[in-house]
Amino acid sequence: MTAELSAPSLERPADPHNAFTVDLEEWFHVCGVEPLRFERWATLPSRVEPTTRWLLDALDCANVRATFFIVGWVAERSAPMLQAVRDAGAAGPLGDAVARLDTKFAALESGPRPGARPGPASVPADNFTRMNGELAGLLRIIDGADRASTTQAVRAVAELDRARGRLAARWAQLRRRDLAELNRLLRAAGRPAVGLE
Repeated sequence: MTAELSAPSLERPADPHNAFTVDLEEWFHVCGVEPLRFERWATLPSRVEPTTRWLLDALDCANVRATFFIVGWVAERSAPMLQAVRDAGAAGPLGDAVARLDTKFAALESGPRPGARPGPASVPADNFTRMNGELAGLLRIIDGADRASTTQAVRAVAELDRARGRLAARWAQLRRRDLAELNRLLRAAGRPAVGLE
């Protein structure tokens, strides 16, 4: 029984998908070489930081992203370099635009992300989740009343309606300005645009 093999195509794929990984370790992290044994590592000159910074700059210039696997020994001794690798994960205009839009949508949906500076507590319904809770609470109060709404309830409904208008304006602005900018960057990078329908 014989199998026929065809020659590989030399045409470039229309949308290539490649992975680039980096094993981040020192030049002396090798096994079985007596002069470079583990006990001596702390006395040997480090080269990992300058070469990693050079690599991060080269990747940024080429608009290429990579996955870094960092040896624990290196991570324990080089916090600034580790942070530089983390920061490079979303580097570039496209990554920055996605992160900014994600943060703005999250704030509009349910408030600032953990660790973000919160807005004033006195601002009613500054996100859709809070508005939903305030509307539900107000509805329970109004539904449970055995007479006409009080002036306080009427004022609360009016304030929530104004807050709804502010939220709708923020949503429209995100779609009109921020999403349009992200889609411009996506198209420039040959990626499909994001739609909100």
